[in-house]
Amino acid sequence: MKREGGLAGFYWKIYIVSVAFIFLTILATSLIFRTIIQRSYYTSLEREFKTEAFLLAEIFSKTQKPGIVQKWRLEEKSRITIINKNGEVQLDTHYNPFKMRNQLDQPEIRDAIKYGWGKSVRWSEYVGLKMFFIAGYFTFDKYPTMIIRLGIPVYMINRTINKTTSTVVLGGIIIFSVVSFLSLFMIKEVTYPIMQIADSIRAFSNGEEKVNMPVFRNRELNLLSTELSRMMDSIIRGRGELSLVKDQTVKILSSMHEGIILVDRNGRIREINRSAKEIFGFQGKDVVGKNLFSLVMSEEMRKGVEAITSGEDKVTGVTTVNVPDERKIEFTCTPFGEMRGVVIALHDITKIDRLENIRREFVANVSHELRTPITSVKGFVETLFKMNPISSDQMSQKFLKIVQKNILRMENIIEDLLTLSKIEAGAIDLPEDRIIINRCIENAVSVIKQKYPGRKVLVRGNEYEFVVRGNQHLIELALINLIDNAIKYSSDDVEVELDGNYRKVFISIKDRGIGIPEKDIDRIFESFYRVDKARSRAMGGTGLGLTIVKRIVEAHKGIVRVYSRSDRGTVFKIELPRFVQI
Repeated sequence: MKREGGLAGFYWKIYIVSVAFIFLTILATSLIFRTIIQRSYYTSLEREFKTEAFLLAEIFSKTQKPGIVQKWRLEEKSRITIINKNGEVQLDTHYNPFKMRNQLDQPEIRDAIKYGWGKSVRWSEYVGLKMFFIAGYFTFDKYPTMIIRLGIPVYMINRTINKTTSTVVLGGIIIFSVVSFLSLFMIKEVTYPIMQIADSIRAFSNGEEKVNMPVFRNRELNLLSTELSRMMDSIIRGRGELSLVKDQTVKILSSMHEGIILVDRNGRIREINRSAKEIFGFQGKDVVGKNLFSLVMSEEMRKGVEAITSGEDKVTGVTTVNVPDERKIEFTCTPFGEMRGVVIALHDITKIDRLENIRREFVANVSHELRTPITSVKGFVETLFKMNPISSDQMSQKFLKIVQKNILRMENIIEDLLTLSKIEAGAIDLPEDRIIINRCIENAVSVIKQKYPGRKVLVRGNEYEFVVRGNQHLIELALINLIDNAIKYSSDDVEVELDGNYRKVFISIKDRGIGIPEKDIDRIFESFYRVDKARSRAMGGTGLGLTIVKRIVEAHKGIVRVYSRSDRGTVFKIELPRFVQI
């Protein structure tokens, strides 16, 4: 019943619209045709009146007999009025001429005197009707000048036009009836196949997979039905593949250790996996459809979602939440879909952060505790060096030098550990001071020259002044560590190059030493990692220098990169945000 009702409704809509269109077309045609008939009839009447006026002028000028005009009237001809050139009525077939006033003020008379012929449609006060007048101005050599005017009531004209129009309207009605009747069958032939196809598509949309598309006699409709059937088969296959992909995706998301949340541009949760529920304490709750930020109070995460919906490609950050207890969460926001949905990847770093804090505290405490005994041992060794009897013993002196060297190495390790722990803990202040990088390079090079008097450090690009913000002592420490490394692992000169653009400052430290194997490049910034352990110990390295460099650069919102090849040398490049005075 629903199908037939839909088909009938569509059919009658098309039929009513078509019939209405046909009716309006015939109506407009009839009105246009009536206008054409009216114009044509007036033109024909005007031409006829001019002919009659000319004949009357010829006859009346020669005979001068009023009876001719009266005879014209008896034959039910037009109203005839003869007027002299002064506007006085001489004869009129429908009214007493002696009672008619001067006619020079009538529009058709004025135009006839001026142009030879005149016409008008106006009310006639003498016969009490609206009349159509044609007037002609005639001059003769032997006879007086005369104006002959012919007129006919407008209602008689309209009556003739109406008769013709009625015939046209009757024809239009017949045509309308025939076309409307034929449309019943023609529209059915068009709409019925369309509705059959529409019903099949509706059934498919409602979930029926075995839908047989109708077959038609019409080649074009049959082609459409065949293509739609192929499209349905393709969609069914696509549904199966999508279902499989969805099941696989759900399983992957459920098994992931990281939390995954999909939210729309307004922050409403669309999907959430088990790990994300555990992180935020949502176990057993149905949170899909709810606003994430009404459940989790995180300003950092909310700003990350807003940045993605505004056009950013990726936003990372760390936030602290208090559901169900205080946790530190690392998150990454990325766009999803054309409507700017957002995928939030979560990683609970609470335990890692606590362990890192414990590690930093342990390193700091151990370093502080080791300082006192190391200082004491160093003092005793220096005292033993000053004692002449022991100094005379070459073997004892050799052992004391070894002890002194290792004490110095331990001091350096402890100092580096303390510096590193302070940087990681944020204990070293990073003020917003303006730092001229050129001076930092000069101070670092000066320290290196005092430590290695016989080595050269070439500085390039120092003629241009570059400014950053941060802690000058820390930046100098990073530069000293990098230049010191270059000196240790290279026998040639070391180059320090300074460059920059409007946004960044670049500092490059180049050497032509032994280089770093490709497999070790990714690990050289790890604490205590050494490429050549024997050589590093021989040179007194602590294994913390590059780690300190990386932490200092990152604390200044910069990046340190390394480019190296074995036996070709190494380049360390520091990029820092440039401060430009506006």
